[in-house]
Amino acid sequence: MNPYLALAHPCLFRQVSGYACPGCGFTRATYSFVTGDWGRSASMNAAFPLFSFLWLWCVLMLMRRQPLLSHRLDEAVTDVLIAAILVFGVVRNLAIWAWPLPA
Repeated sequence: MNPYLALAHPCLFRQVSGYACPGCGFTRATYSFVTGDWGRSASMNAAFPLFSFLWLWCVLMLMRRQPLLSHRLDEAVTDVLIAAILVFGVVRNLAIWAWPLPA
């Protein structure tokens, strides 16, 4: 039995536009990472580490109820991470992208 089938849910962005969003394959990447198959995790969504870092950053800021660094540096880090995720979303849909798109 394929363990990914139980986790699969359709991506609304992909259904409407036909393109993979930056998060397509993230659930399967998380499952692969947790079960120790890190190579497969990267093949499901190459930006998994970036998404995870952004999520952890936001959770830590919310728990502390203040910036982790100075306020300006915190905003800069968050802006860079969001921009990188958006760029990844565009690049992964280009024909030159070597990583396969998740099914």
